[in-house]
Amino acid sequence: MIYMGRIMDLEIFVQEYWDIYKKEVEILSKSNPDFKSYAIKLFNDNLKSVKDLHKVYLNKEVSSEELRDAFRTISLYCFIHFEKLISFPQVQGNKTTNNDIVAFMLSEGKGSRLSLMGLNTEKAMLEMPSANGFSPLVQLAYDDLRVNGIKTVFTTSDRTRPFYNVIFGKEDNIILTEKSGNNKHEALVECVKSLDSIPTAIFRTCGDTLRDEDLLRLGMQKYFDLPNPEDYIVVLAKELDSTKKNGLSSVSVKTDGDVAIQFTKSPSILPGDNSLLYKVGSLIGKNCLSELISLGNIDYNTFCNNLQEGKVLVVTTASSKNKGIDDVFDLRDYAKEMLGVKSIYDAVKGRYWK
Repeated sequence: MIYMGRIMDLEIFVQEYWDIYKKEVEILSKSNPDFKSYAIKLFNDNLKSVKDLHKVYLNKEVSSEELRDAFRTISLYCFIHFEKLISFPQVQGNKTTNNDIVAFMLSEGKGSRLSLMGLNTEKAMLEMPSANGFSPLVQLAYDDLRVNGIKTVFTTSDRTRPFYNVIFGKEDNIILTEKSGNNKHEALVECVKSLDSIPTAIFRTCGDTLRDEDLLRLGMQKYFDLPNPEDYIVVLAKELDSTKKNGLSSVSVKTDGDVAIQFTKSPSILPGDNSLLYKVGSLIGKNCLSELISLGNIDYNTFCNNLQEGKVLVVTTASSKNKGIDDVFDLRDYAKEMLGVKSIYDAVKGRYWK
């Protein structure tokens, strides 16, 4: 039994994970006996992922029921990808493009915080419950960009290019890079290489983060109202409920009006910081991007943290449908929010076992 009302230490957490996972594997293996040995080996070979998930769990307010649901869902996703039950519908594109802004979609993550879910499929290929049934992460992340008519450059690799071809077909406003890049800086460089010229503004984002259309529009509107937009980087952000613990993607920003005057490394919060923000993407001016590239192989976040005062504008909204799907618990929250369901396990099972 999960220890009710008590935070589990690592040893108990791993044992609980194993007990629930193994029980679910036994049930799923009745329809395919070959799955059992595969699932057990997957668990035993990747205990570090379970330990990493425990670190995330410590930062979340998760009930015993929600934790059990998350563990069962992981085994279900493993089975879905083991049997190749996933299907990827092609995007029906909006051919209108905004020539002043291009989105760079960094989409080659391994999905380690998705625990075992991310080990038997590419992170971008993980199917998510959505308003239109189930869609892969990268398609959901692209939807708002498409609605806004924004040309999008996807980082690709040998693994993901065939997959993206299936999803995006011959979209006029989709460009695939020739190389993926080993880190965010290299990925940005590859995105720039794929364009004939750098546009006025670049929306730098990740393929596992879902964006809200209204928030994207708000950021663009604010951005282009600036007197000298090419010199600025705009961070699109979500205000977190003050009662919630900050997650791994939260950023502490001390603000003076709309101007961020101090960034701190996630997830530390400093005395005097008056705005806790959930970073879901950023708009980068042409000059800022050129400066970033010219500095060589520098960490993207380090670059942002060291921008001079007045170079970073913060755009926040008190309510947003955005959810960054970096781990199992965010996946649970997203499914609840989008589908109004109590159990992510039931939502996923209902999709494949009708």
